[in-house]
Amino acid sequence: MRICGASAPRDCATDPRRAFGPYRSRPLRQLRSSRYGRIRATHAEDRAGHKTYVPRGTLFFASTTRFHELFDPARDLASVTVDCSHLLLADHSALAALQGLAERYRKAGKQLRMKNLSERNRQLLSRAGIGLA
Repeated sequence: MRICGASAPRDCATDPRRAFGPYRSRPLRQLRSSRYGRIRATHAEDRAGHKTYVPRGTLFFASTTRFHELFDPARDLASVTVDCSHLLLADHSALAALQGLAERYRKAGKQLRMKNLSERNRQLLSRAGIGLA
């Protein structure tokens, strides 16, 4: 039996603070303000009346509010595409954020389409029963 003392080196087997990976030791406020919680998007409009958003970053519980702030269904054109090639869905709240975004556009009477979803994200959406993929 190993005893974690002053002279013993700390590793995942002896230090409970390291047992859950790099996120275990980061405070929530640090996750929200660091590169893990940063989400941004660029957008472009074409002459045919179509708008494309390209969100970048990891979508998880701490970034869902910022994600919703990036989109404005009231001002957007009738047809909107979200290019998810640079978006990583991390947890169930990310799935709920995508579902909520689709619902906001549906209520505004506008068409929202997702494209370039990774296979992992597509599987997460289908397992959750969300029909965006």
